[in-house]
Amino acid sequence: MRIPLPVGDLPSPDLLRSLAPELAVAAGKVYHEWAQVDGWDEELGEGGICDRIADAMAGVLGDNGFDNVLTMPAQVGENHVFVMALAEDGAWMVDIPPWHYEAGSAFTWRKRDDVTFDSGCVTLDKLEGPMSPAEFDERYRDC
Repeated sequence: MRIPLPVGDLPSPDLLRSLAPELAVAAGKVYHEWAQVDGWDEELGEGGICDRIADAMAGVLGDNGFDNVLTMPAQVGENHVFVMALAEDGAWMVDIPPWHYEAGSAFTWRKRDDVTFDSGCVTLDKLEGPMSPAEFDERYRDC
């Protein structure tokens, strides 16, 4: 198990921004593996894949030095899962909005046709300023 880095040694926001193309590629791979036919997937039923896209993006971040990464469920407006990552300048939300690759609401989603993934579909929003890994974990784990 890797030990979280102290605040001064956290990855830079520039590194986070530079990973947008790789985050999009990981999301696109998940999307293209989604075997939904006529709104139904053998494993997911009518459910969407935002949780799998978030997991793939979290993996990319972890592979590139982001030790403080969490996938987060949001239930404001829609059920959705996104990523929170800690950089040296604070907490960042990393996401590809679900309407980019699926249509629906609640727990019924349909795969959109002809979706492409590139760095332009990745949203990177800084939500809070600098904090320690312990503060990040306390604030965002189990939200």
